[in-house]
Amino acid sequence: MHPLVDEMIDELVGTACAYNDDEVDVRVQESSNRVQIQISVIDKPVMDIILNLTRIS
Repeated sequence: MHPLVDEMIDELVGTACAYNDDEVDVRVQESSNRVQIQISVIDKPVMDIILNLTRIS
């Protein structure tokens, strides 16, 4: 993946975990052209972010 995409994912995950690491569960699933970030607070889903990636040539 492009370094910018990696940095953006790290920011989202870091921000969610910084809120309260005991209450927040973050899951990241990656494929070649898609990233899905699922964030739950106290076992309740609150956010599902899907990034569709386009290869730059």
